[in-house]
Parts: sequence; structure tokens; C-alpha cells
Amino acid sequence: METTASQNGFSKATKKSHRISYENEDATRSALIEFCIYICFLIVTLLVASSSRNMSMYFFNKGIENLFLTREVNTSAHESSVKFAHLATTADMWAFLETKFIMDLHGEDNRGGTNEEGNSERKRRSTEDKLIFLEQNLVLGPPRLRQLRVRENTCDVHNVFGRYFSKCYADYSGSDEDTSDIYKGTRYNTLSALNADSIWGQVTTYRSGGYVRSLSYHFNENNQILSDLKSRKWLDRASRLIMVEFTLYNANKDLVNNIKFIGELPSTGGVVTTFSIESVKLRSVFWRDGIAIFVIGIIFYLFIFYFTIIEILEVIRIGCTNYVRILWNFVDFVIIVLAYCTLIYNIWHPFYVSALYKRFEKNPNDYLQLDKLCFWNLTYRAVFAICAFLVCMKILKFISFNKTMRQFNATVSTCFRDLLGFGVMFGIVFLAYAQLGLLLFGNVHHDFRNFKESLLTMIRMILGDFDYEGIEAANRVLGPIFFLTYILLVFFILLNMFLAIINDTYSSVKSDIRGGRNYLTTYLRKLLNKYCPKCCRCSAPKDEELGPAKEGTPSRDASPQSKRSVGKDKVVDYFEPVGRQQTQAQSTDPAAISRLTARVAALEDVIEQLIADVDRTMRKVLPRRRQRQNDTQDSPSQQAVR
Repeated sequence: METTASQNGFSKATKKSHRISYENEDATRSALIEFCIYICFLIVTLLVASSSRNMSMYFFNKGIENLFLTREVNTSAHESSVKFAHLATTADMWAFLETKFIMDLHGEDNRGGTNEEGNSERKRRSTEDKLIFLEQNLVLGPPRLRQLRVRENTCDVHNVFGRYFSKCYADYSGSDEDTSDIYKGTRYNTLSALNADSIWGQVTTYRSGGYVRSLSYHFNENNQILSDLKSRKWLDRASRLIMVEFTLYNANKDLVNNIKFIGELPSTGGVVTTFSIESVKLRSVFWRDGIAIFVIGIIFYLFIFYFTIIEILEVIRIGCTNYVRILWNFVDFVIIVLAYCTLIYNIWHPFYVSALYKRFEKNPNDYLQLDKLCFWNLTYRAVFAICAFLVCMKILKFISFNKTMRQFNATVSTCFRDLLGFGVMFGIVFLAYAQLGLLLFGNVHHDFRNFKESLLTMIRMILGDFDYEGIEAANRVLGPIFFLTYILLVFFILLNMFLAIINDTYSSVKSDIRGGRNYLTTYLRKLLNKYCPKCCRCSAPKDEELGPAKEGTPSRDASPQSKRSVGKDKVVDYFEPVGRQQTQAQSTDPAAISRLTARVAALEDVIEQLIADVDRTMRKVLPRRRQRQNDTQDSPSQQAVR
């Protein structure tokens, strides 16, 4: 018997509710218990998700960006100053590396000064083989330069221009890449040898390591290395990418930062600059992040294990076919899968960081590559962000008592087919305009440089963010026509058509749906009266009025006439006129106020229930009445036939 009772309790505890209802007291109690458990799970999820980042990571990245990218580059070859984002030629790139990058990387203290104190500081740092950045960060291994090149004669040149260009170099691709062992003193390395990831640039994606030249911790040596590379023309027509990269460690916050300044050199000439600054916490949920985060992480994954058991039992109970038909089942499944992915990362992270520590301790003069750590940490944060988003959205499941929420669900389900047809029509028009903009303005306008950017530009134009001057400058004839027809067709017609579908469906649904009876307010009032009777005394008078021992209340054996008369007297009592003195006496009596409140609440419940009963009765009676009317209309014709 005890085993059967325990099994029934376990099955009841793990039984999943697909629809949260508040139709009776037992359902309300179960819904509130499930909602409280889910709120605890939501809080734990948000705490664990927030532990992967902090505000210091933003300020860390912003400080580096302000130092290297915002301040201007003063070049000796040009009178004007140039920013990194505005570098146009390889000469500008060399000027950035030789002046701004080296000076900002080493700083005044690392470069030394002209006085004796500065010279002593420079000698001390030169013997320590380390580089301190911004007085707070340690450079993990000397910075390094990487270059990707293509082979000669990887393109065809017409005979007319052959004497002007003896060699030609195509755009970068894996098949045309130059992979010879040595190039002007630098050795070629693959991505696996460098333990690096591919580079996603603006021109193309680079899936190779390239030729690597390491710098040093010392300012003078770095100056000499860069001058030597420049004099030997390390960058030439075959170069397709130049990148300088270094890593930082901040002991105050236990953060590492992977910094890359990338210059792409397309076959058309010039330089296209991009940069990447990624901060990563070395601590994790299960490693060195405090006992509080550790306990919260354990609780989170215990919740996930509990929900996993519930989903498995639910699949066994209703079958896979019925399981996948319910939307909230899919949401729960995605949450559980994403949570297990984060668990795998939290187990892998401490081992990988420990290996990085050992690698740097063994070879402090080698560049510490953090590409893999940054990639998986970025993936981990993205996965946890989606998981937390779905957990927050699932709160909608528990507010079915709200009339507006029921109207929203009914509106979406009712107009789904209309919206699907509208979406097909809108997608055709949208893609057609995106392709038209790409072909018309792609060679000139930055917002139409490729199909993805053209799609995003079309979306921005719907929101009112557009560059009309650029569109008109790209094509003075077709540009205004493109803009006006797009605004007229998409913004004024299709968008208003979409709103009309939603509005019409919502109006019809709103007239059909009425506020149904739910026991949530009544149950909460009862709980408040039970555990805090001084705050709310609503239940006691109501129970006294409805109790069988109350004077004037009919017993079970009373006749229907007596029950009807007593009920009539009670209704009359609600509207019985009260004298001025009695009103003043009741206005100062809290018990009288609570009794009046209870009576008003009881009347509201009775009226709402009566309305619901009348609606149900009318829905049953009206079809029969129509059928009778149809029969009476058909009977004379039938008699005439006879």
C-alpha cells in the first residue's frame, strides 16, 4: 500500500499540465504551486545566465577601442591625420603599426623616458620579459603579425594589357592561396598549427593561418622589426590580409581579452579595416566564481534534470505524435537541450583554462592563442541567452486567467491562415525590391553592397531609417522611382493590410470572448485571510453567511419554498435602505465594511456565473429555435405539394 501511494504521489508530482486552468479550487492550487516552482526556476536561470558577463567586460573593450580606434593617427607622409577606420593604403597601415599601435601598446612607461628614472624603468622591464598595458593588464605573449597571400598569375590578363601587368593576382580563395614554406623570413602556418579560428572579414572569409611574424615585449625591438618588414616590402600586390593580434589579462577581474586589428587588401587595391575585441571571464559556474554562483548553478541543473524526467514521462504517457503537436512541449524541449549544451561548456571550460595557464607558464614568450576559448564562450552566452528568453516567454502559459491573454491567443490562432497568405505575398514583394536595390545600387551604395545588406536595408526603410540622398546619388533616374514605389506599395498598402487583418480579427474575437469564471482571486483571498487574518477579513463573513449554522440559513432538510424565501430575503437585505445614524455607525466599524465587501464580491460572482449560464443556454437554444422556424416555414409548401 505504501509503495502504491508513493508511486501515485510521484506520478502526480511529475504529471505535466499542458493548459493552466483556474476553474476550481483544486486546479487553482495546482496552478499556483506550478507557477511558484517555475518562478524559482526563472530566477535561478537569470542568475546563472548573468554570471557569464559583467559590466567590467564592457569597459575593458571600450577602453581598448577608444585607445586604438577613436584617437587619430598622425602620419609623417601626410599632413592630415588618419583614423584606423579610414586607412586607405598600405602606407597608412604601416604608419598605423609603426606609430600609433606600437606607442599605445607600450605606453610611456614601457617606452622609457629621457630622464634617469625612465631609463631605469626601461632597463628593469627589459630584464623581466613582460609588457604591462594601461598599467592594469598583462600582455600574454608578444603580439604578432599575420599575412595571407595568393599565388602569382591566378587570373587572366588580356594581351593588350600584358605589357603593363606582367603578373596578376586574383581575390583570396583557398585554391589560389600561396602556401609556400617561407616568404621573406616568415614561415607559413596552418590554422591547426596556430590553434586559431577562421576570420570573417567584410570582403570574404579567410580559412587559413598564413605567414606569421612575432614581435617582442620591447619597444625598440618592435620598431626595428616593423622597419625591417616595411623596407623588405613584406606587403605587396599578392597580400590579401594583414592582421596584428595580441591578448591581455586583467588580474583585478580575472578577464582575458583577445584583440585583432584586421586590414583586408582586395584585388582592386586599398585597405578595408575591421577589428575584433572579445572579453572572456576565466571563471565559470563550477570553477572559482564563488560559492553562491556554484550553488545556484547546481540548483539550475537540478531543475533541468527534474524537467527532463517530466518530459520523458509525458512522451511515454501521450506518445511522440501527440507530444509534438503542443507548442509548449516544443519550448520545453528546446530549453532542456540548450541547458544541457551549457552544462557541457561549464564542464569543459575549467579544463581548457587550466591548460592555458600551464601553456603560458611553460612558454611565457609565445603568443597565447585564445580564439577557441572566445568562440565557445560567445556560443555559450548566445545559447544561454536564447534559453533565458524562452524561459521568460513561458510565463505566458501561466496567465491564462487574464482576458487579454485569451484574446491574444484567439486572435493569433484565428488569423494565422490569413497572415500566412499575407506573408507569402509580402515576401515576394520584399525579395523583389531587395534584389532590385542590389542590382541598381550595389556598386555604389554601402547599404546595398550584398544581398544580406540589401535585405536589412529594406527592413530599415520600413522603420523609417533610410539614406535617400545616397539612393538618389547612386542612380538619379531609377533611385527616386525605386524609393517612392517601395514606400507606396510596402509601407502604405501592405503594412496597413497587415494591420487590418489583425484589427478585424481582434474585433471579432473580442466580441465573442467573455471573462470566464476563475477562482484565482477567491483562492488568494482565502489564503490571505488564513495566514494574515488582520489584513483581510473577507472570508470569515462570507463563510458565516454561507455556513449551515448561521441563523436564518436554510438547512438541508428545508423545503424549496423556504430556501427560495430565504434567498429572496438575503437579496433584499443587500439593497435594504439604511438610516443616517446606522450609516455613520457602519462607516466606522471595520467588521461592517468587511461584510459589505464580502457581499459585493458574492454578488459579482453570482452575476458573472449567471451571465455565463445564460450564454451557454442561449448557445444551445438558438440553434433549436432556428430549426423550428425553418420547419414552420417549410410546412405550408409541403402541405401544398400534398
